[in-house]
Amino acid sequence: MANQAGYEGSVFDEQRLRRYAERVARELAHMGVATRGPAPLREVTETLRTGFLGLRSETHTHAEGGGEPQFWVVAARRESGNLTVNSPGSAWIGPHVWVRGDALLLTAEGQLLDSNFWWELAKNTEGRYPVFREIREATASAFLRYDYADKGRWKQQRALQGQQYAERYDRHYVLSAHAKGVGASVSLKRLLETRHQPVDVMEYYG
Repeated sequence: MANQAGYEGSVFDEQRLRRYAERVARELAHMGVATRGPAPLREVTETLRTGFLGLRSETHTHAEGGGEPQFWVVAARRESGNLTVNSPGSAWIGPHVWVRGDALLLTAEGQLLDSNFWWELAKNTEGRYPVFREIREATASAFLRYDYADKGRWKQQRALQGQQYAERYDRHYVLSAHAKGVGASVSLKRLLETRHQPVDVMEYYG
């Protein structure tokens, strides 16, 4: 368990973290790891004609779009969330889930960005990717946010009229870094080593 007194007495080397982020961005770009934008990606299916006289066809599906800026998701933590399942006989039973929180992003140029995210699974939504909003340059306080691990839990709550089940997300953050800035640095290292970005549905609801 991290020591609060030792953590508070540490010195945050922000410039070192930013230099490391630039290095990670260069290596991710070199490896061809795909970036994404703030809006949900959309799947595009293309049919290509191949072979002699183009008589054979091949179907390829890929994700594109997302808008600007393009980035990798370094870390994300939940702030709040809600889940409801409507009663039988409703036009749409559900579930309906939404989660919002903070995210640390990295551009291909090596710039670290701070953002809010919104993820929702509801009728007529796919719930595959979160939407990132209010994107701005990350400050020291944004980096230090990720020194605290997301240990919140989903808890059942009283269902309202027309609902058969309901949960809410109760946030709880626990210091997990021994020194200031370690959380963001470890997240960058994890992204570089695993090339895994926290954008999966189960990382927000689970």
